[in-house]
Amino acid sequence: MSVLFWILAFLLAMIVCVFLLMLVCPCHYFFEGKKQDKFVGVITVRVGFLKICLKKEVFGNYPLEVYLGKWRFTKTKKQELRGERANKQNIEKRVIITWLRKLNRERVSLILELSRSIWRKMRPQEFCLKGRVGFADPYYTGLLAAALCGLPGNRIEIEPVFWGEICELFLKIKGQFTIGKIFYCLLYAYLANRLRVRYIAKRVRKKEENGYGL
Repeated sequence: MSVLFWILAFLLAMIVCVFLLMLVCPCHYFFEGKKQDKFVGVITVRVGFLKICLKKEVFGNYPLEVYLGKWRFTKTKKQELRGERANKQNIEKRVIITWLRKLNRERVSLILELSRSIWRKMRPQEFCLKGRVGFADPYYTGLLAAALCGLPGNRIEIEPVFWGEICELFLKIKGQFTIGKIFYCLLYAYLANRLRVRYIAKRVRKKEENGYGL
C-alpha cells in the first residue's frame, strides 16, 4: 500500500513539475497560409518538448500532428459535408447570439481590457502579408489601394488589381509568449469580474436599504 502511495505521489509530482515548466517556458507559435482557389495553411505551437501542428490541406482534410519528444501522434479530420457544416454553423450562431445577449457594459469593458492585455503578451515579432487583390467593381479596388497607401512599414505588400476579380494572398506570422502570463491575465480578469459583480450588488442593496429607510 505504501509503495502504491509513493508511486502515485511521484506521478503527481511529475505532473505538477511539467505543468509549472510549461507555465514558465516560452511558447512559440507560427502560422503560414496562402489563398488562391482555396485556403491552405499550417499552425504550429511549440512549448518545450511538446509541438502541435494543425494543417489545412487542399482537399479539405485537417491533419493534426502532436510531437512529444521523439514520439509522433497523427489524427486526420476529413472535410465535413455541406449539410453537416451548415448545421454546425447554425448551432454556433445560436450560441454566439445567446452569449451576446448576456453582455453588459461591465463585461464588454472587461473583455476589451483582457483582449488588450493578451495582445500585448502575444503580439507577433514577425508579420508578413503579400499578394494580389482585385474586386469585380474597380471602385472597391480603388478604396483598397487608398487604404494600403496609408499603412506604415513594409510588412504588407498587396498589389491592387483593377482588371478583374482575384484574391491571391500569402500570410506569415511568428512570435512567442509565456503561458504563465496568459494564465495570469485570465485569472486576473476572472477575479476582477467577480469583485465587480459583488461591488455592484452591494451598491444596489445599499440603495434599496436607503430607499426603504426614507
